[in-house]
Amino acid sequence: MTAPQLLKRASIRLLVRVVAEDQGGGVLFRPTGRGRLALDGADYAVARETFRVPSQHGLLDVEHPEPGVLKVQLTQAGHDYLDRYEARRPATRKVAS
Repeated sequence: MTAPQLLKRASIRLLVRVVAEDQGGGVLFRPTGRGRLALDGADYAVARETFRVPSQHGLLDVEHPEPGVLKVQLTQAGHDYLDRYEARRPATRKVAS
């Protein structure tokens, strides 16, 4: 991708949250019902659909270590996307995690 493709705010927040929580081995999301997944050990849940577009564009690496559980890591393309996205945002409107 040459310029940041427009992602929905929920997808961008997901990328930001994964970066913030990942200690190098990825982060786990566990099912909570009604098509939502919760970040393991945190008060953050997101619709399962939110993972689709970022993973299709190679921004997230998504594995399935257990049925229903997702192990997620940002790819280098995901890091590059966030860098370009943040560089284009006014300083007062940075994405909150």
